[in-house]
Parts: sequence; C-alpha cells; structure tokens
Amino acid sequence: MRNNLALYATYDKNGKIDDYIVYCLRELKQVANDIAVVSNARLPKEERDKLSMIRYLYEREDTGYDAGGFAYALKRLGEEGRLEQYDAVLFMNDSVFGPFYPFEEMFAAMDRRAELDFWGITKRGVSDFDGGDAVYPEHIQLYFYVVRKRMLQSADFAAYWKTIPQKLTDFRSAILKYEFLFTKYFADRGFRWGVYCEPDGYATENPHVNMSPYHYCSYALIKDARCPLLKRRLFTGDFVEGRYSDRSDLRKAASYLADHTDYDTDLIWSHILRLYPLGAVMESMQMYEVLGAESAAPRPRFRRLPIRAVDRFGNVLQKTGISAGGPSSAEYIFFAAIEENAEIPRALLDAEKNCVLENLVNHEAYVLKVLELFEEDPRLGLVIPPVSLFGKLGGTLEKRWKRKEIAEGLRDAYHLTVPFGACAPVHDFHAFWCRSSLLDETILEALMADRTGTVMQMLPLLVQQKGYYTKILVSREYAAGLLANMGHMLHELFQMQGYEWTEDKDIEGLRDEAYRRRIAGFAEKKDRVYVYGAGQLACRVLRILDELGKPAGVVVSDRNGNAEAIYGYPVRDIEETDLKDCGIILAVGEKNNKAVEERLKSLGITEYLALV
Repeated sequence: MRNNLALYATYDKNGKIDDYIVYCLRELKQVANDIAVVSNARLPKEERDKLSMIRYLYEREDTGYDAGGFAYALKRLGEEGRLEQYDAVLFMNDSVFGPFYPFEEMFAAMDRRAELDFWGITKRGVSDFDGGDAVYPEHIQLYFYVVRKRMLQSADFAAYWKTIPQKLTDFRSAILKYEFLFTKYFADRGFRWGVYCEPDGYATENPHVNMSPYHYCSYALIKDARCPLLKRRLFTGDFVEGRYSDRSDLRKAASYLADHTDYDTDLIWSHILRLYPLGAVMESMQMYEVLGAESAAPRPRFRRLPIRAVDRFGNVLQKTGISAGGPSSAEYIFFAAIEENAEIPRALLDAEKNCVLENLVNHEAYVLKVLELFEEDPRLGLVIPPVSLFGKLGGTLEKRWKRKEIAEGLRDAYHLTVPFGACAPVHDFHAFWCRSSLLDETILEALMADRTGTVMQMLPLLVQQKGYYTKILVSREYAAGLLANMGHMLHELFQMQGYEWTEDKDIEGLRDEAYRRRIAGFAEKKDRVYVYGAGQLACRVLRILDELGKPAGVVVSDRNGNAEAIYGYPVRDIEETDLKDCGIILAVGEKNNKAVEERLKSLGITEYLALV
C-alpha cells in the first residue's frame, strides 16, 4: 500500500457519528495509512471515542460545506508540514454508504492507470442541469476522489483551496462552483483525470440527455461495475425525476446489497430511520409487499398464533377462522377501526372493509404469510393496507393530517425526534398489523378512543422512532383492481383539466401546462414580473413568462454561484432591484418557499405567486 491519507468530511446537526461512518473509516484503513476526519459540527466525547482508527480530527463550524471542511483540514495539515509525506490524498464525504466491496479492489484497478493525476468513481457528462441555456462541463462526482502526488504538491492545488471556500455560500453555489468546476479547473491546468465506473450512455455529446449515473443507475453500478458506494440522498427521492425513470433503481440496488453482498444493510437503515422523512423513504424505496392468498398448511410454529386482535367492527379475525391470544402472549397486534355509519352508503362501507379484509387478513394461510414478513424482516414494524381510491380522496391523496393538533400532541408526548412534517407520512388507513413490542397500552387506548383517524396516522412515526419502518401490503387479487382503478382515476383527473395536446408530453410537460395557467392569470394583471430563483424551476417559469412577453428578469438572495443571465435575462440581487409595482413568482421549490416568503415580507413585498 502506498503512503496515502484519507480525508473524510462529515456533518450531523446533533454531532453524531453513525455506525455506517465507523464501518467506512475502518475499511479506509485498507487503502490509507492515515485518516483525517473533519467534522463541520462539534462532537461529544462519546462520539469522538468511536474514531479510534483515525489519526487527525478537526472540528469546525458548518461553513463552506465539504469543500470548506477540506480546505480547513488541508490548511492545518500544510501548516504542520504533514501533507508532503503522502503519495496521495483520498477525499470522501459522509453522503454515501459502503463500501460494499473492498476499497483495495478499486485502488488496484486505478493504480494500473499511473498516468492519472486525480480520479473518482463516477462522472457526470456535460449537461444543462437546470434545463436552462447554461451548459456545465463533464466532471468527477466529488463524493469520492483521489489526488496523486504531482497534483497534490502543485502550486495550482494550493492556490485552489485558498480561494474556493469564499465562493461557497449556499448549497447551489457548492454544486456549481465546486462539484461542477473542480475537474475542469485542474484539467485546464494540464492534470489528467479518469473514473472507475463508466456506465454506457450516461456521458454523451448531448448535454440534454446526460444525467447523474448514481441517481439513475446505482443498481447496475453496484451489480455490474462493482461500485463500492451508494448515495445516501437517494432515500429522499431528490433529483430522481419520474419523467426519466420508473423509480425502481434504488429498491433494486438495496435488495442486491442485502442479498448478494456482505455489507450489513442495518447500517443504512439505522441512519435513514433516524433522520429521513418516512414518507419520502417509503416512496423512494417503493415499500410495497404483494402477497398471494393461496391456501397453505400452517407451519407448526404458528399453530398457536401469537396475535392480539383489536377492532371496532365485529372482530375481523373471527371471520377468517383465526383465534387470537391475549395481550401477554401476543407477538403481533392486528387493529381495525371501521364503524357502521348510517350516513355512509352501504357500498362505500363495504369497500372500506374489503380493503382491510382482502389485504390484511384474507384467511388463515394469508395471515401466516403476513407474519412471515415480520419474521423475515427484523426492521419491519408496521404493515398497512393500500390507499383507498374511493370515498373522499382529497385528504388521502394530499396526506393531510386529520387533526394536526392531536398529531403534535402525540409527537410531544412521545418525544419524537424523527422528522414530523406538514403532511402525514402515509395515506389514510383503517387497519394495520404491528409488532406488539412497539405499541404500549396508552397508544392502544388512544386508538380505541380516537374518532378522527389522527392517532393511526401517527403510528408510522412512532414505529420509526424505535428504528422500524412501515410497508404497504396488497394481496395479489386486490392488486389487479387497484391498478385498474389507479389508471381510471388518472384518466379522469387528466380529462378534468381540459388540456388539448398537439404533442405527447411527459409528467413535467403536464406540470408546465398547470404552471402556465397559474402564471398567465397572475401575470396579466402586472406590467412587470420577476422570477425569484435561478434553478431548474426558475428556468421553466422564465420560459413560460417569455412566451407571455412578461419577464423583467431574475432576482436571487445571493448572486454567488448563479449565472450572469438566464435566457438573456439578467440575474440580479433582490436587495439591489427596484420591485415597486412588480409581481414576483417564487420558483425556488416547496422546501424553500417559506423562507423566501418571509424575506419578501421583510422587504414589504406582498404581491407574489409561490409555485411548488
């Protein structure tokens, strides 16, 4: 092994060093003599004690993202005269899980490419990124890269790290100024580069079709190219667009890791369930189970079923011929809450019951298969039926809290630290299976007393707090009708919009048409309209405004990291722009709308349209 240094950047707002990081650092010792960890947060002693394998630890404030942390550590190491002793420095951050294969395997392959001055694992081809007129260069994706001695000891390398931190003021500038330009900066100065994994078709001459490989083909990267790492952010669903993908890639990648590698996927789930919104995780991982309802002889261990049944519509389990034990012997709880209501048509009540019966209890052999799901998956805590595509749909499809004040009360009573959002984590549901150990008598009493459905909505978060996830269960027979009804509903919703197309469009084309209608109604009353934002959504809004002949330009909170102009319209600082009698369209995305709205109010601006 050559004399390498691994420089690892991490940040956790609570100062945690999760076990997936500990595992990764231990594996890095196979390819690096020394490891330096730079934490953009102060670490408690018990967290620092986990880092016995490293040589250097640098703790600092959270400024400049990973690049700011790297610049800080390199400065310290340089001042101490330590950098010149190394043949190469490996740069890595905590945004990835792994390694799934030994790092030595990848390093052996890249050591054969002695002509390279720096290398990474994957690259993104030249791309338009935002969908605007700006084109960004081909580049190494900087979650992992290695710099060798010739470049490491160059004046260019030293100068770069002295200037880059000042350029990174927000997440967007970190992408545009660091991620996208690092490779070009050094390539333009004569340094040669390459990558370990190059999936076919992801780096072409056409910037409009080149997408990030780790977002869209992680399964193939891991399975076929033996890529050792998986991006953490995939579990949020960010940057994976439905117009390009069926969104199955992450699920297949995670299944492959569990079934075909030695990597402990519990390391992934411990981190994800601690920090990530459950609804986003369930969508990104497509957390559905489809079970057949065929009869089967019960296994001997299930002859006395470890079940406790609680329900409010006539003991559902009795209808299947299954007997349930008492609270002391129960390993699993079945709970159902559908009640007779004279104001609801009988057909609708039967449909609600059918959704529960067919998907959760069906008959004895089916229940055995449900329990086997829990037995085979130690992280599975809660199983619920699929979304109901009948009755009142607005709240269900929007995942609206029934009574948010009740949900907030439960959050506080149970001291939940998992993400609690404006929406419920899953659709409305009327019944569930759960591990008995996860529900105390207090919550069961609350379920029995609650007539709003809010307590049941909170169950996935209560389960997540204890380190378990929720899955949606569909019987094979019910699935056919569910898919047919989904297709019918999509067709009806589309027809309701009254669109007339001269060409076929993807989901984003449909969204653009919805935006166009809202923007036209807003803009027709204004002489001038500014777009607030400079990212992908802003580019789309600007195109629409341009068609309407209305755009005055683009305003942003911080011009650093943004283009001088988009489609010929100047990008200005909002503080330096006269916005009197102007309309403003917020095109910064749902996550950022609230902060921007507060900024506008502080400037006395009340005329705006917020898009999501």
